[in-house]
Amino acid sequence: MKEMFITVIAIVLLAVPASGASQERVASAPSPTGAVCMSSMKDVFEPARPTLRRVVLTTVDGKRETREYIVNQAFKHFPDGIRMILMIREPAEWSGSTYLYVEKNNVITMWAYLAGFQRVREYVNTAETQPYDAFLDSSFTNADIGLIPLPQVCELTETTNYDGIKAYRVEERMAKQSNPFVNFYSRITTWIAAASFFPLHRDYYDPAGRLWKTLSFNEYVRIDKTTVPLLIRMKDLQKNSYSDFRITNVINDIAIPDELFDPKQLAQVSASPLWKSLTAPLEASGAK
Repeated sequence: MKEMFITVIAIVLLAVPASGASQERVASAPSPTGAVCMSSMKDVFEPARPTLRRVVLTTVDGKRETREYIVNQAFKHFPDGIRMILMIREPAEWSGSTYLYVEKNNVITMWAYLAGFQRVREYVNTAETQPYDAFLDSSFTNADIGLIPLPQVCELTETTNYDGIKAYRVEERMAKQSNPFVNFYSRITTWIAAASFFPLHRDYYDPAGRLWKTLSFNEYVRIDKTTVPLLIRMKDLQKNSYSDFRITNVINDIAIPDELFDPKQLAQVSASPLWKSLTAPLEASGAK
């Protein structure tokens, strides 16, 4: 396996200088549509190469009590779409529990194997609320911790400055549709870096139109020619809680067998020898 390295990206590369001339260029430059912004964001956010990751999921509730989970993650593109695995390593009572996300024609299907019950359950195209249950008691739901579905209805509302970065602001209106993974929120507003299409921030509104959650993407770095945010934070403003999804190791271009993403094989995912590749800590170098 080739040596992994990581280079911190200077955020100034994405920033727009605060000058009158720059503002004129921003105003005159043609902007993409909202649909193009969301599609481009999805392309740069979801790994294009077969990828393994080690993640630490930390949740702090309204009483400031903390819970931590160690999660293995795998991505792979198939001819009909991308698939993702989340497999829990620690704590012991959750060890081996595995979540599978499969995207086909912009419809995301989720399967969950809960080790304690030793059974697989599928969540899609039903009236059940499980896709929106909290993922491991975190501020993320089962749906919004997975892949990003492209919205049926969205609009580029403005080109603006987000924390010193030229950004596109895109608003999604949630239309009633058969896929329950996109019916939970009334609308979602997303800020996307104009230069790179990296996601910067998302606001989620409840069915009554009140701001419910915020999702931020932090600490962008370069890992083996791929840019990723090391820290993704979801805040639940109504519960005064938050959860951090921190990437601690990444391996790209690793051979991942198709069988790992088979819903019928989820009980065996935790035993795969692939996960041994993630035991070494991620080495950082070349910070700027």
